[in-house]
Amino acid sequence: MIEPPPIDTGLPIDIHPTSLAGLAKALDVEGSMGRHILADAHTALAVTYTTMSSIRQTRVEVEATHSTGKKVVSGGQVVHETAYPDGFFEAVGRADSRASRQIDSAHAGIQAKIHSLKDRVAKAMEHPDVQKPIAGEVRAHFKSLTSPQRLKVFREAVDAGDKRTVAAVLDSPHYLLGVGADEMKTFRAMAERKFAPLESSQLEAAKKALDKVEAAGNHLTWMVAEILELRNSPAQRSLKAIKQLQKGD
Repeated sequence: MIEPPPIDTGLPIDIHPTSLAGLAKALDVEGSMGRHILADAHTALAVTYTTMSSIRQTRVEVEATHSTGKKVVSGGQVVHETAYPDGFFEAVGRADSRASRQIDSAHAGIQAKIHSLKDRVAKAMEHPDVQKPIAGEVRAHFKSLTSPQRLKVFREAVDAGDKRTVAAVLDSPHYLLGVGADEMKTFRAMAERKFAPLESSQLEAAKKALDKVEAAGNHLTWMVAEILELRNSPAQRSLKAIKQLQKGD
């Protein structure tokens, strides 16, 4: 994996690659899909963080050396006006494009692996008897029970590895069993932990990793948009007018 970039105190710590540490236990398993997901997420955050840090530090240097000496109000604060050189905005745009390509690639990779994990978890819940009459009898009995009884019966089936009973219940819409959607989610989670422990834990961790990648990408987008908006400042319009005058336009 890419070496984690140095901490930049001017950026949110939750978009730094080290913020993935809490997901490593589930994902960093030898020979598993999770290890590839972790690598993709690490790459995306490292690229995002490095790019944002570089842009931020370059902006600080440019503003220190290209101040007009005037004070203006920006974002509710009084700041020194800057006449940014055109090359600055072009460089920011190119840096954003380079980073976005890598981030999008990592994002697509994680999404593809999430779909694969979902398929594996679903397959682990299957049983050939789910379409047979016995499955209907299981569901009818299950529906006749009280909520505490249903939980007890389902837990016992899971603990016993009785996939036929578990699959019969999970194959039915929750409302046909007389249970709520949340209750059905509880049943499904219990079964997944039993019959697909690695895949289900990595699926949940992968979703969180994808959320982090998307959040980091949004931070970069906001930063770049804010900087490019500066092209419309009075100082920039003045510079543009002077250049047009020099060209005789």
